[in-house]
Amino acid sequence: MDKLRIVVITFTWLVVIGLLTLIHSCELERSRTLKLSFSEIGQIMKDRKSEGGSVDSLTLYLTQVNDMCMKVYEAWHISQNKFSPDMDKSFAFELDISMNQSKKIYHYDLRELFSSIEKSVKDTFEIFKMLPPMIADLKTILMTSEDVWETEKDESGHWEEECSTDSDGNESCHSYYVCDYIDYTYHFNRNKLEQTIQLTEYYIAKNYEIPYYEAILKPASKTNADGEYAVERTRNKEQVTIDIKTYKSDWIHNSTFTNLIGYIRADLTRIPIHLTVIQVGQLSSKTTRYRDNSCGSGRPPKEMRQVREYSSTLATLTGNLTILWNSFVKTKELTPKLKVMIEKFIGTELDYSKEKLDYSSDEILNLTSDIQSINFNRAEKVMAYRKWVIIISSIFLIGIAGWFTFMILQGEFL
Repeated sequence: MDKLRIVVITFTWLVVIGLLTLIHSCELERSRTLKLSFSEIGQIMKDRKSEGGSVDSLTLYLTQVNDMCMKVYEAWHISQNKFSPDMDKSFAFELDISMNQSKKIYHYDLRELFSSIEKSVKDTFEIFKMLPPMIADLKTILMTSEDVWETEKDESGHWEEECSTDSDGNESCHSYYVCDYIDYTYHFNRNKLEQTIQLTEYYIAKNYEIPYYEAILKPASKTNADGEYAVERTRNKEQVTIDIKTYKSDWIHNSTFTNLIGYIRADLTRIPIHLTVIQVGQLSSKTTRYRDNSCGSGRPPKEMRQVREYSSTLATLTGNLTILWNSFVKTKELTPKLKVMIEKFIGTELDYSKEKLDYSSDEILNLTSDIQSINFNRAEKVMAYRKWVIIISSIFLIGIAGWFTFMILQGEFL
């Protein structure tokens, strides 16, 4: 074999090794987004007991939902790091360990968490039972306030013609529109403003109050070996150093409740202020007209801007309250569905059942991710290491390189 063929064959296999190394590195980087962070609920219970109290319902809800998602992700992570020819069966096996009490390893198994979440969702509904009527009342005020002012726009302009001559003496012309001015009419509806004021006063009189649960959401006093090990397995060395000290608080800091409640309370305090402002503005409010000679966006009267600011506050507030309430509603709807999917998946993949699956392991992960994202809107999107990508890439690249090497040795190339 001449030197050229040896060089080409060697270079070919070095390229294959390089590409596989690159793919592996990309998958490793991708998998680092799967950061297991258990809540340490067992330690939280010990802490509350030592303080002479018990764990509140919202803490139970958030920690249980967090740990349920983490256990599904953990099963996926373990299965993906096993050299198994059947990744789905491997995933089902790990889920079975998490679900089956007879194989129980940790403080809570997945089946217990599904059962506990059913109760904690009901308790959470009771805690926040004021949200649906609040949202309904605020939406009514919002829709009424949006009808207080209406803008009518009447633009006047003319067409002008512009001509030019090219180098051959040919003249071409085109027309274009020029705005002269815009007449704005800001129509004021006094009845709607009075309704808005009246509805706001009724709302304030109802004295809705969202419990200050953010003040009692506390992380575990210390971490434990199982939780620390989960962190170590799903972070690089630099991240482990940081996250090992903070992961016990992730269920608080990442929660939708924690991230919305500050904005919600701030907007709630603005409602009486807005009410006072529009009550004062009611005296001077009237339909006005304005001609904008610069053809701009007009100049709405101060009273109109004040009502629009109130509408904006109401829109943001109702949006955030709806997101918060829907996080509980969706969890109640999706968690039983996830439980059934997992049980059916385990039964089919491990031959406990003859029932055929109409979904894949990816759909279990996607549903888990949906439940996590509605309850923990700051949590990172889960993207696990995919060994099947490495296997398929290896088969393809090695196959191509092997065929190319064979053709060179047969004298077909070079």
